Amino acid sequence: MGGQTGEEVVVVYEPAAYVAALSRILQMLEEPSPIGAIVSELTESVRSVFDLAGAAVLLPDDGELTVAAASASVQGLERAQQRSQRGPACEAQRRGAVVAVADLTQARGRWPEFVAAAQRMGMVATAAVPLRWDRQTIGCVDLHSATPRPWCPGDLAAATVLARVVAGHLATDATLRKRQQLTEQLENALASRVVIEQAKGIIAAEGAVTVDEAFDRLRRHARRHRTSVHEVAAAVVEGHLHLTPASPPRAPD
Repeated sequence: MGGQTGEEVVVVYEPAAYVAALSRILQMLEEPSPIGAIVSELTESVRSVFDLAGAAVLLPDDGELTVAAASASVQGLERAQQRSQRGPACEAQRRGAVVAVADLTQARGRWPEFVAAAQRMGMVATAAVPLRWDRQTIGCVDLHSATPRPWCPGDLAAATVLARVVAGHLATDATLRKRQQLTEQLENALASRVVIEQAKGIIAAEGAVTVDEAFDRLRRHARRHRTSVHEVAAAVVEGHLHLTPASPPRAPD
């Protein structure tokens, strides 16, 4: 947690407010709720419980962190971090550990774009809590203060628990989505294979050729017309295309 000072730290959050926030998040996870609503609730919960000027959740997209939810007061700040890919969340994402800075003036060389934006928006201290699940970091929660703030280990530990609860749901949702995509891909591949086999049978029967020759005709037609074998096969099955060579004209008597 580089950037912390030697000042006395005080626990900020109220246990009752923390439990209420945790209960709201758990209820949303049970319903279930859209990912956008969940990360928005996490953002608002940490902002309120830890008495922050603003908070945000950033999630990876094609290898870069992007803003998934942010308090209105720090949206511009988080966009600056997203553009530069330098800031507390980006560092916490790489390290898989909490990054806390009590006074951002000490981090100008570390995150120049981020610190400049923070100063314009009146943010003085920041901390980033990684969304960790199964030894992987799948995003970060940014905590922003408008006053210098030695971040209390107790507050950061409590924020980490909230982040971990949401991270587990995000990881599970991502796994289910991947499985669903794989299932759909397999189903589509099987359906395509069935159509191709049907087309091969039609061509073989109409042209008195082997199924291998029938497939060659499908493939040649697809290449010649720059389309897929599946599309050609579908046209054959639907009766829109015939790949059986016409009978040669009979010689005159």
